[in-house]
Amino acid sequence: MNADIRERLRRVLSEMLVARGHTGVIDDGESLFINGHLDSLAGTEVMLMLESDFNVDFSDPEFEIDALDTIDGIATIAERAAARV
Repeated sequence: MNADIRERLRRVLSEMLVARGHTGVIDDGESLFINGHLDSLAGTEVMLMLESDFNVDFSDPEFEIDALDTIDGIATIAERAAARV
C-alpha cells in the first residue's frame, strides 16, 4: 500500500466532501455513495481525477465499479495503476 497515494486521495476526497457540505470524518471503508456522501456527479469527478492523476484505465477488464464506493477501494485502484507504470 502506497501511503502517499492514499493520503493524496484522502485530501482530494475530503475537499470534494467539504464542497458538498460534509465536514465529518469518513472511515476509509465507509460507503461514500450509499451513505450519501457523494453522488453520481462526484463519482464522475473521482473517475476523471483517477484517469488524469493516476493513469487509471477504466477499460481494464479487472476494474470493478464497486471499488469506487470507499476510500480503500479508490486507493486500491490508484495503487494498481501506479504499480503498472
